[in-house]
Amino acid sequence: MSSAKREPPLPEAAPESSPVRLMARLSSLVWWLLLALLLLFALYAGIGRQLTRNIDSFTDELAYELSTRTGQSVAIGRLESSWIWLDPSFTARDISVSNPETGAPVADVEYLRVRFDFLSSLLRLRVVFEDFEVDGVELTLDQSAAGEVGVRGAELPEPAHNRMQRWLKLAGQWLSDPYLKITRVNLGIRDNKGGLRHVDVPQLDMVYSQGLFRASGRAMQPGTTQQLASFSLVGQRFFRGDFTGQLYIGVDSGRLFDGLIDEYQWKTVRVEGFDLGGEAWLTFREGILQQVTGTVRTPYLQLGVGSESLAPLEDIQARFGWRRHADVLSEPLETGPVGSQSVNGLGEWHLQDLQWTWDGEDVPAFSLRLMPGDNGLTAIADALPLDPLRRLVSLLPVLPDRAANALVSYQPGGFIDQLELNLPEDSARGFNLSGQLRDVSVAAHHGAPGATGINGFLYLDRNSGFVRIENQSQPARLGFPLLFLNDWPLSGAEGEVAWELNGPITRVYADNLRMTYGENTVLHGGFDLRPDKEGEDNLGLRIGVENGQADMLAEFVPARVVKPELYDWLTTAILQADITSGVFYGHGQIDRNAPRHSFSTSMKFEFENASVVYDERWPEVTGASGQVVVDNGNTRVDLDAGDTGGLSLSPSLVRLVPATDGVTILVDAKATVPGESVAYWMENSPLGEMAGTEAAKLQYQGDYGLDLGIELPLGTDSGPIVEAQISAQGGSISYPPANLNWNEITGELAFHSVDGFSGEPLNAQFFGSPVQIQLGKSPAGDALSVRQSGVLALPDVLVDVGAAAGQGFGLNGTLAYTATLDVGVDSTSAIRARSDLVGLAIDWPEPLGKPAGEAAPLDVLLDLEATGGVALSGQWENRLAFDLLWKDTGFELDFSHLYLGRHALRDINIEALDLGDRWVVSTESERVKGRVVLPEDDSLVLADFETIRLVRAEDSGKAPQRLTLEEQLETFRELDLGRWPDVDVTIADLQLNEDTLGNWSFKLRPTPDRLSVEDIEGRLSSLTLLGDMIWGVKDGREISRFSGSVTGGALADINELLGSDIPLTNQATNIELAIDWPGRPDELSLSKLNGNVSLRLDEGVILEQNNTAQLFRVFNLLNADTLWRRLKLDFSDLYERGVAFDAISGKANITNGVVSLDPELQVVGPSGAFKLSGVTDISAETLDMRLVVVLPLTQNLPLAALLMGAGAPIGGALFVLDKILGDPLSRLTSATYSVTGSWDDPLVDLKRVFDTGE
Repeated sequence: MSSAKREPPLPEAAPESSPVRLMARLSSLVWWLLLALLLLFALYAGIGRQLTRNIDSFTDELAYELSTRTGQSVAIGRLESSWIWLDPSFTARDISVSNPETGAPVADVEYLRVRFDFLSSLLRLRVVFEDFEVDGVELTLDQSAAGEVGVRGAELPEPAHNRMQRWLKLAGQWLSDPYLKITRVNLGIRDNKGGLRHVDVPQLDMVYSQGLFRASGRAMQPGTTQQLASFSLVGQRFFRGDFTGQLYIGVDSGRLFDGLIDEYQWKTVRVEGFDLGGEAWLTFREGILQQVTGTVRTPYLQLGVGSESLAPLEDIQARFGWRRHADVLSEPLETGPVGSQSVNGLGEWHLQDLQWTWDGEDVPAFSLRLMPGDNGLTAIADALPLDPLRRLVSLLPVLPDRAANALVSYQPGGFIDQLELNLPEDSARGFNLSGQLRDVSVAAHHGAPGATGINGFLYLDRNSGFVRIENQSQPARLGFPLLFLNDWPLSGAEGEVAWELNGPITRVYADNLRMTYGENTVLHGGFDLRPDKEGEDNLGLRIGVENGQADMLAEFVPARVVKPELYDWLTTAILQADITSGVFYGHGQIDRNAPRHSFSTSMKFEFENASVVYDERWPEVTGASGQVVVDNGNTRVDLDAGDTGGLSLSPSLVRLVPATDGVTILVDAKATVPGESVAYWMENSPLGEMAGTEAAKLQYQGDYGLDLGIELPLGTDSGPIVEAQISAQGGSISYPPANLNWNEITGELAFHSVDGFSGEPLNAQFFGSPVQIQLGKSPAGDALSVRQSGVLALPDVLVDVGAAAGQGFGLNGTLAYTATLDVGVDSTSAIRARSDLVGLAIDWPEPLGKPAGEAAPLDVLLDLEATGGVALSGQWENRLAFDLLWKDTGFELDFSHLYLGRHALRDINIEALDLGDRWVVSTESERVKGRVVLPEDDSLVLADFETIRLVRAEDSGKAPQRLTLEEQLETFRELDLGRWPDVDVTIADLQLNEDTLGNWSFKLRPTPDRLSVEDIEGRLSSLTLLGDMIWGVKDGREISRFSGSVTGGALADINELLGSDIPLTNQATNIELAIDWPGRPDELSLSKLNGNVSLRLDEGVILEQNNTAQLFRVFNLLNADTLWRRLKLDFSDLYERGVAFDAISGKANITNGVVSLDPELQVVGPSGAFKLSGVTDISAETLDMRLVVVLPLTQNLPLAALLMGAGAPIGGALFVLDKILGDPLSRLTSATYSVTGSWDDPLVDLKRVFDTGE
């Protein structure tokens, strides 16, 4: 500051006073002290820096000192020092600790820095540290075989494990608002099997600031970002031992620690693995833990018991809490003597919403509290699930054996709300438990009932207990499995079940139970069960019922103690009933060693409006009323009234009698049976089975008396035994399928299902004739034998069974017969009928017909139960044997033999198929093979035959008997052609004997007065026959007419049809026919034949075997054109075959068998021709004809002159045509002859020569 700006000098001070001097001296002292302090600080800093500069030279001494104090071998790589103002800081690098004996490493630290607090040390007169920094720590913990954990290579003294409180106090003395930082800690953990796992701690921070101590850190799984644990601590006075504040801990362990905890067990229970998760907040006051809250989220917990592993507990979740006492945050803690602890010191535990999943089952959340009190410990739970806890606890050794066995046996389920368990400090006082039951279930055990859906109140203590059931409207189930098959579904229940433990005897009893079954049924009663470990187990039971129904019997009949057959009958026989009242009693021994029948039962039920079925095979009884009494298996059912199968029963009795091999039902009933009800009984009772299936088709009229007794064995294969007394007076029975009726049936029968029917034959009327019907037992077995004998009048019976009036089918007279039928339980025999047919005239073709006095035994068998349908077979002596099977789809008919005239037809098979709108009939035999389609309407019938084989009839020489004109017309009218259908017939192969006649087809077109066969077409090799035939009535007479043609190749192709050889061959044939004759088509008579015929044959040869051929051989011999060949001795054209011709043609009229050539028959050959005219009688075989022979004059003139010179005797020897011409041949160029006589002896006379031939 400049002198100009200085203030003026002060006036000279007055002399100082004593106080002033004192203050001045004190001020000087302070300044001197400060100066001295500064000098001391400077000296401290200077000397300290000088001393610490060579700190590294003390490395070995420090390591030795640490080794001596710790008992471990400590090595320090390097020491460094630095100063932060007055605070010295020391750094040690590469510190390693190892076992001095084994050399095993204990721990390694890469970096350690310690800073001293100079001022705190000066004030406390001891060394005080301020900061710690540690980096790169490696430490391994080892687990011993006994499960103890220690630092690898180090053996710490035992007290070191319990010095945490002392260390904290020492830290409070040696630390001054410290800051601790630890980074890069690698903690190794080796289990007792040698498995090593690592945990990384990236950083731990502890700092003291503004009066609060804070610490935090986290642990990580090496090489990942997964955090295993973290913590955060905030509070005061942490290092003084009276910490007040909070600690947060978060854990997510994963499966890192599996295998480390196997050796830790409690009563053989061990934790084999876990994945622990959750968080917790801990509150401390004055160094003592006061409260804990938090959550648990453990995905996995694996427990093991003994040598077995349990199913893991998964997804464990809960909120938990603990507090030392209720006013922990407001009241000071009262301390007592060291080591003392009251019940309150246990604290109060809370678990809320605890839940988990175990063995695939989700355990619902529940809450639990543990509250210590003056008298002991109280556990309170809400919504406690019994089933999952029971399953888990039963596998863990946490309960006494008796309690564990009870859990397994009774298997409690459901929930207990407001559960309170009091455990006194004095165990002699015993525990007590109470709670509200919600949907609780318990399994039946050792005679005690089982139940489900129980609501109410539970109380139990060491020696007794009770359950108050309060299911006023909630459904529940109750069951006694030692007695009844099923549990009882209840719509409501009230009462109290209690138990008492008295030494070896346990008593379970109830006497005021009241339950609602269904809507209106009320059950009431009680029971008293006394299991005795040292004696017998006994049960007394009483169950009453009101307003019951029949369907309850299956539930309330004690099936476990009655015979199965009796139970089945009681529960199935009474289909419907109103049980107005009833009661059941049971009493006796029930243990395993109980003697047979040592438990007695009895019950009585009053019922009405019941439906009872004695046996499923018999009709039920409806509208029944009465009572059922069961006493130790003996059952009696008294029916006061009832209806069954259309019958009104008088009072009846049903008894069930038990036996060693089952139960027998005895039924006694009596009723009047209307005929209309018999069909019902035949269909709905074993009576129908005994009578057979056809008996079910019978219809009954009238009233029948019945006194019935039935014995029904149950539980065996034996059938029912039926005894019946049946009486009939004027009844009737009909069989609609066959239109059979039995009327005016009178008589009495006795029936026994074993012995069959007995008694005198029944009398009845059958088709208006008296018959006798005998019922008995078949000699061949146990079947019912029915035998009927009587006489039938024909054709009246045919009309009764559906034939048209007057249509007798050629049957007339009477026949005596006997018919038998065997009816078994499982099958019915065929009906066999026998008759000798004496008295019956049969007007059928021979040999089927017979006169009335002739015996022709007939045996017929009708099988109504044949496989596939209804079978009818028969043997008619010397006539036929047949088998007919009528099926739903048609029928099959086989004739093993059939005699028709002199022909025996065998193995004829006919099969007909019903296609709904038509029938298709196929036949196959040695004579015919083909099929016929018969429509249901009147449309066209198609007959298509593959083969028809005819047999040529041998001429017996006996002329058939001719019918008179009236008989012919009557026979024709009986055919009723107007009702015949139109038929188209095709034959692929028509055979005669062994020769084939080609294929044929024709159409049958019937009308009332005639049968037209149209479009006849037959192909015989090269020939074709076309034509039409009519058979009918004209001008009051029967007539057959044919018109048609035969065209084609050689006429010899009809040899097989005619049965003889045609005496010529030719290449072309044309024949026209129009003929008729009286009578049927098969009654062709040459003497009555009428019509006309024309023919032409070309290019042929008249064969040498015929006399006609001789004539034409002369023609060829004298032919000049062939003379040169004759001179060469070539006669092959004469002797090889016959005489050739170019054409044969002519026309003829036939009148009553007389043939008139119109104008003549001409034969033209290579060497000449002839003409034949006149008439011949076919029937008489007479001749009246003229023959003209013409020889070509230009070729035969020289020879003709020679012949003329030879004389007339040669010309008289000329004969013509087969047997008519004969020998010798004409040698004239033209000659005329007369031909008379007979076919066997013709007379030929030469009339003239050189005739023109006209």
